[in-house]
Amino acid sequence: MADKCCYTNHTRGMIFKQFTRFCVIGVGNTVVDLGLYLWLTREWHWHYAVANVVAFVVANAGSFWLNRHWTFAATSGHGYRQYRRFLMVSILALLLVEATLVIGVQWLGVSDVLSKGVGIGLSIVFSFFAHRRWSFRSA
Repeated sequence: MADKCCYTNHTRGMIFKQFTRFCVIGVGNTVVDLGLYLWLTREWHWHYAVANVVAFVVANAGSFWLNRHWTFAATSGHGYRQYRRFLMVSILALLLVEATLVIGVQWLGVSDVLSKGVGIGLSIVFSFFAHRRWSFRSA
């Protein structure tokens, strides 16, 4: 008798497909995020924490629509509710990256780019599962 708590091959395949799509969107967001961050900090000499918030907001602009329609195919739900949840998860992910930046730069003395990269990696895993389980879950 199969254990009901375990994922089926179909479910694992669906999660892999969603995660792949989520990562494709994330690569685009990361390029925009990091590119804008570097431009703001290197060319305009903005403080890294402020530049991080601005870069994150700009990069995240199309993410909701793309993930709603392509990654999770969650167009039958309430868009406004989904967006509120998406925004909350995104803000938590931003705080995770921000904390990683501060810890890396101020406490550990490593470069801001390395710290941001670690934060981005952590936020990808957190965001995928939070969006899958909460932002875009079936109503």
